[in-house]
Amino acid sequence: MSLRPRILASLLACASFATGCKKEEAAAPPPPPPAAPIEVTVLVTSDENGYLLPQTIEGRRTGGAAELLGQWIAKEGHCVVGGANCAPERTIALSTGDHWGGPALSSRFLGAPVAEAMGRMNYAATGLGNHDLDFGREQFTKNMNMAGVPVVAANLKTEGPAAEGLRFPGHMVLERDGARIGVIGLTFIHGPKRSMSGRYDGARVVDYATALSETVPKAWAQGADALVVLVDDCPRELEPMIQSHPEWKISLVAGGHCDAPYEAKVGDTTLLSPGQRFERYARAVAKVDPSKPEGQRLVGFEASVVPVDDAAKPEPKLAEMLAVWKSKTDQELEQQIGYSKSGFALGSPELARWVTTALREATQADAAIINKGGLRAGVPAGKVTVGNVYSALPFENSVMIIQLTGEQLAQALQNPQAVSDLTLKGGKVMSASGKALDPATRYKVATIEFLYFGGDGFTFEVADLEPTPTGMLWQAPVLDWTRAKNSSEREPLEAAIR
Repeated sequence: MSLRPRILASLLACASFATGCKKEEAAAPPPPPPAAPIEVTVLVTSDENGYLLPQTIEGRRTGGAAELLGQWIAKEGHCVVGGANCAPERTIALSTGDHWGGPALSSRFLGAPVAEAMGRMNYAATGLGNHDLDFGREQFTKNMNMAGVPVVAANLKTEGPAAEGLRFPGHMVLERDGARIGVIGLTFIHGPKRSMSGRYDGARVVDYATALSETVPKAWAQGADALVVLVDDCPRELEPMIQSHPEWKISLVAGGHCDAPYEAKVGDTTLLSPGQRFERYARAVAKVDPSKPEGQRLVGFEASVVPVDDAAKPEPKLAEMLAVWKSKTDQELEQQIGYSKSGFALGSPELARWVTTALREATQADAAIINKGGLRAGVPAGKVTVGNVYSALPFENSVMIIQLTGEQLAQALQNPQAVSDLTLKGGKVMSASGKALDPATRYKVATIEFLYFGGDGFTFEVADLEPTPTGMLWQAPVLDWTRAKNSSEREPLEAAIR
């Protein structure tokens, strides 16, 4: 058919419609619904201190790494490697630091059980705790490699070859399903002063405000939607600077080291402490709207502290891993070395006298001085075991012998962290036998490396320039002395330290 007949046929067809001929148009697709905000859950623990197994406190079970992980999976949608329902992954597990130490389950194996557990728990990053280097830099590096967890420490500045093993980025930006969470780490400002000699060689710690002023803009420049700060200190210490710098737009500051539960709000910033020992964790939900311009995509952020439920079911694989470590620990550490009738509670004079008496007599010193923070667990009534010693004294501290005058001893005992078999009465130093020490006479004192080099504000390094290293870790004399007392139910250990 030629073009003219085709046009005529089309006109005749149109004439049959009363409304005339209209151009046929395809229906326009409906506009897409607005994208729902992406919700990313940030989970933070602090001061784990090696307490991988549940504790019983006042008759109630609390904490436990496998129990916490079980709750994370069941209630928070957290993913472990090879876990089900993990696409897309929308959780980020973090720690503020201080992972090892604590009970024998961890300290006897230099933190390796905690490192293995952290790998299973799928931590994405951690801050640097002031006790994380207690077993030395080499062991710290081994543990972190085993865990597969990167460290962030914005206020740790390093220089030269001596800093090998301490070079960490100040921040990371972690992406989950298109949402980006910036994580900044701050190590304890007094970390070098409270650590053993050599732990921070080649490094220095700058103040929190300086580090944040440098690092926050870098995290925002990398496209972060929200910022989380991990600090190995009580977040209360950061309140003034957060108040002074609203332009940082930090969503969460999470930390440890608080002497009581802590949670505060400063502007749009939540500051809180998740607690310790896997008993609780911080839970923060960031809502990110991908349709908004960069820098404005965060449309909601809420954070709170969540306890681990008493009935939380342990994650099976981690529970199995911890059972293996416990079996190894039990075999080595359940050896009985003594007997206590009533036990030595943490913080009690009896616990302090047990350790200091053992140190003094084992080294044939005139006195012994340690620190309160070095004692981390009490001793239950009944059998005293090798494990009890490692739980009470978890850190790697070597024993040193120093010479101090009676006057210098009196000054040392005024330190609130001092634990000694000496007492201070009316300005006079009294020995364990009740004899007053002469202020001018020099005495042989057993102490630990941590305190000699200025830990907790002690000045032993100035008082005695030539200490005598013993080469013994401080657990050794306590173990040997306790064994030698041959204590029993009829003649308990209390009699030897009274």
